[in-house]
Amino acid sequence: MMTGTDDIGYPSAPRSSNNLEDLLDRLAGATTPLQQDVSEPKEFLNSSSDEASTQPVTTRPEPPVAYPAVLMPKKGVSSGPAVWEELKDSNSTTKLNRGLQAGLAKKTRYVQPIDVMIPFAGSEATSANEEYQVEDGKPTGMLARQIATAVRIQNCVGNVSDSNSNQGAERPVGIAIVSTLSDDDHAKQVSRNALERKDVKDAVKAATKNRESTNGPLRPTLTDETGKTTMLTAGEGITLAVHRTGKVGGGKSVTAYSLTSPRDSIDRQLHHSAYINQILEASERPIVLPPVMSIGGTSFDAYLAWNEAPRELCPPGSFQYVTTMPQDRLPYDVAVAASRKKLESIAALTCIDSGDTINSIPVALLDISEEANAKFVESEHVRLAMESYAGLQPALTFDRSDVVVKLQEQSKAIGKGCNEAKLFITDEQHPRGGERVKIQHRDVYLSHAIQMNRGKMVRLANGQDNESHVKSELQHLTKRAFSQVYGRGVGEIMLSDNPLHRQKIKMAQIIVYLPDDLEIGKRSTSLRRLQNTLSQGLSNVLGVEYTLPQFATIYRVPMTKDEQPIIAVRLMTHTKDIVDLLTADTPEFFERILTGISIQEKRENKRGRTKMLENKIWHAEINSLESPRHRGIPFFKKWAAILKTLVKRAYQKGWQPERKDAWGNGPRNV
Repeated sequence: MMTGTDDIGYPSAPRSSNNLEDLLDRLAGATTPLQQDVSEPKEFLNSSSDEASTQPVTTRPEPPVAYPAVLMPKKGVSSGPAVWEELKDSNSTTKLNRGLQAGLAKKTRYVQPIDVMIPFAGSEATSANEEYQVEDGKPTGMLARQIATAVRIQNCVGNVSDSNSNQGAERPVGIAIVSTLSDDDHAKQVSRNALERKDVKDAVKAATKNRESTNGPLRPTLTDETGKTTMLTAGEGITLAVHRTGKVGGGKSVTAYSLTSPRDSIDRQLHHSAYINQILEASERPIVLPPVMSIGGTSFDAYLAWNEAPRELCPPGSFQYVTTMPQDRLPYDVAVAASRKKLESIAALTCIDSGDTINSIPVALLDISEEANAKFVESEHVRLAMESYAGLQPALTFDRSDVVVKLQEQSKAIGKGCNEAKLFITDEQHPRGGERVKIQHRDVYLSHAIQMNRGKMVRLANGQDNESHVKSELQHLTKRAFSQVYGRGVGEIMLSDNPLHRQKIKMAQIIVYLPDDLEIGKRSTSLRRLQNTLSQGLSNVLGVEYTLPQFATIYRVPMTKDEQPIIAVRLMTHTKDIVDLLTADTPEFFERILTGISIQEKRENKRGRTKMLENKIWHAEINSLESPRHRGIPFFKKWAAILKTLVKRAYQKGWQPERKDAWGNGPRNV
């Protein structure tokens, strides 16, 4: 074994001529004889302490740039300094297994075990554009936030059995957070220069506060063929994987997105996901959560990769959260284009048959840029991990299997499986004048969350306050959820008395995350009163003219003393209702716009021809998806087909903007 080095083979004490001044300074300040002082660096050099482990981030040794590489111990399982070794398809399993054994032995370096994988995609969902800093002890910035999330899940779940060690051995649950980024965002986050910034190190250090597993520096452990980092570890059981798409940006429209074919990006992600999957296979009970994404091009690259190789490891009750900007917050001059992209994205996510694994996972739209929504999504991840590894159950009424069955029943009766979710297509040659076509394969929800004061939650649970005291909060929740697809004037949304609004909602679910240190969470009478109060309050907000199925689910999860309870609503709707609302909110979709008059028309003194500009844009984007250059992406052909159906339905002959059954459940009433 090398002496005088840290675990990666670098000197842990000054020994070169470049550090002579530092050594002389130490000798000059000594109070003991010179001979004894000279021996001190020698003892330090021979010590086994890891200088790098005391640092929040380390980027040493520098990886090669000619081939994919994995950080490994130089000798055996965990002996010698860390070195980069070439990773080939023929030896990846062997090397990753040895790297995993080294990681289990050293805990603070090398490949770490993975039991729970949480994917994020796109700059918005990953917070890739957020600055690194520490605010009131809380870290911000992508990598720091992810480490903090992983630490929280580890602390909540506790230890799991280690099948790779002696029988009965335990270790902290392994958490992997996977980010898919464009090349520019990738460089911004995990290039060597980016990782070595002081603000990054400070935020990463703050992220490990109150950690129960063994701490260790954030360090690269896996690179691609150009030396770019694709995986990092952050101490015991925490892995951050960062995949790049190979593109500068994602594309803000379907046309722009299709011009930069995602085929290479998909293949690149599948290749690097194979390494993660190999590590996952070493876990007894691995779970993979659906990707949290936006509707940008980078997010869809990740979604298409998942679509081509979905793993049947998503726990029951999982939701796929998609962050979008609410309609009322869209700038007016870009509202049409943004709404068109939202409509197209929802159609891609919910109207394409992607197989049973993906089809069984509902889509929930929310604005993750709001802190409460981000905390809610994090709490959902905590819940799923605790359900799988710590036996977490809802605090009242249902167990977790009952919740899953309840959602499935609602799906069949009033969700994607009901007749009203189908689209009526006029066919003059059909004996009955038309037919209903199934266009929805996944359930879709509108969602929003808030943080509620602990004291107020206690008063509701103890009966000191009633449903009238929570009316404003529930109104805010439902309006903000609804604003995902309607309402540039969100204050105008009145679900209780506006049929255009109210009839679009099929079911409501209330989800509450209580800090486990609140006494009310330990008393069934208090929990029942809280649940009844919230349910009655939501019924009052939604109105009684139309009966609306709803149910509430309360979970007790560990939180710090400064964290507040979280209340969220999920409103089930249908895809065609979302289309209806988006077109109602952005009538510019269907405005007739006068285009330029040709010289020939002027000569003939003819009136200028009118064209539906948006209609032309729709068809241009459909044509871009049908381009022969996308033969290798079957999803694009399916996407184009569903958009053709939707556009034909919207622009059919005789359509009028005020005709409310354009996306209705049956033929026009005459």
